[in-house]
Amino acid sequence: MKLTKLILAGAFFVFISFFSGITHLHGQTTRLSIDESNIEGQFNYVLQKSDKIEDSRIVKSWQLYRLKTHVLDSLAEIQGKLDNSHQLVAFKQQKIDSLNTLLSKTNEKLTATVQAKNSLRLFGIQMEKSTYKSIMWLIIAGLAFCLFLFIALFKRSNIVTVQTRKVLEETQAEFEAHRKRALAREEQIVRKLYDELNKYKNKVGQGNKIS
Repeated sequence: MKLTKLILAGAFFVFISFFSGITHLHGQTTRLSIDESNIEGQFNYVLQKSDKIEDSRIVKSWQLYRLKTHVLDSLAEIQGKLDNSHQLVAFKQQKIDSLNTLLSKTNEKLTATVQAKNSLRLFGIQMEKSTYKSIMWLIIAGLAFCLFLFIALFKRSNIVTVQTRKVLEETQAEFEAHRKRALAREEQIVRKLYDELNKYKNKVGQGNKIS
């Protein structure tokens, strides 16, 4: 509002200075007339045409009325130009406000664009690129640790499996050897028992023959 008043005051001062300069120059180059001269020339015309009595002057009424009409017309013209200046200033101010609004929206869009450029969406959450990179590196590190742990556990399990299989094979071999030894002993026992039975039968058969 203060800026508008300053602009209006400056425009009015420039207009008055320009109008006074033009009227003064015009008054110097043209003859005095109540109808054709400028305001200053019209006043000078009235003063020249008036009758001087001591320190007073007698002015004709028609000259005063004519001068009044011209002054009012000039004031109306100046008022019209001033109103036009007000309208122009208001239009310029409205345009400035519109440009400021557009600039504000542009800045908001620019800020949003920069934020969108410097941020990424992860799991539906908007975050900055630095935070996104940190989370991704944490995920990668976690996955790498899990992979390393899985490989270590797999190797350990594989070693345990190999050792268990080796122990099982050794146990099976020992069991097979023990089974074979037990079978051999059993066969020996059966042969001895068979031999003893044969000897007993022979003894019994010889005893029956003697009797």
